[in-house]
Amino acid sequence: MGYRNYFGLPDNSRCLDKLYSHVLHSLYKWLNRRSGRRSYNWSQFKQMLVYYGIERQRVSKRIIHVDWY
Repeated sequence: MGYRNYFGLPDNSRCLDKLYSHVLHSLYKWLNRRSGRRSYNWSQFKQMLVYYGIERQRVSKRIIHVDWY
């Protein structure tokens, strides 16, 4: 939650997508290295992400109130 609040700026959506993709591919790679055979294929991995509630990062809309007085 803190990461999304800090880095989830409207101009930073492309970097958030790249980070999410990198983390997913790294997690997939390391989960499949646990034994001598593959633990997950890509569709099973996606089901696991849904089961654990791992969502794609979204850009949060920031409203900044500026008082010019």
